[in-house]
Amino acid sequence: MTHFDHHKCDAPLSAEEFLALGGEEIVYRRRLTGKQLKAFLPEAKNAPEAQIFEALFSADGTPLLVTDDKRSLTDWLDEAGMDMALRH
Repeated sequence: MTHFDHHKCDAPLSAEEFLALGGEEIVYRRRLTGKQLKAFLPEAKNAPEAQIFEALFSADGTPLLVTDDKRSLTDWLDEAGMDMALRH
C-alpha cells in the first residue's frame, strides 16, 4: 500500500507524472472565460470574452472538447465511458 503525505500533495504533478497516471484514460476539466480561451486556441477568436466555457483536455494538454453547455461535457464523458472524479 502506498502512503501519501497529505502535507506534500500541494505541488502539481509534472507532465510525465500526470501522463503516467493513465495516459489517454485521464482527461481534466477546466473552466475558462472567452478571453482565456482565445489566448491558447486561435480558432476561438470570435468567442465573447466574458462568456464562460467548459473545456476537456487530455493528460498531455490537447484540447478534446470546448463548450458553453455543461450537458455537452457530460454527454462527451458518458460516450467516452469516463467517470468524473473531483480533485480537492
